[in-house]
Amino acid sequence: MNASEEHLRAMRQAVYKSVARAGIGEEAAESARPMPSELVGNAVRACGPRALFDPWP
Repeated sequence: MNASEEHLRAMRQAVYKSVARAGIGEEAAESARPMPSELVGNAVRACGPRALFDPWP
């Protein structure tokens, strides 16, 4: 997986669904949604735009 907008969108949706399914609540799920973008943004700043990562090792 790379840091493309498509992959980031998929990761945000996966985080939202995971939190929502955990029964924590929709508000918490919405709050968690931007986390993947922040994490990937930090990784890209540290490793460069072509950094590959596996979100589910």
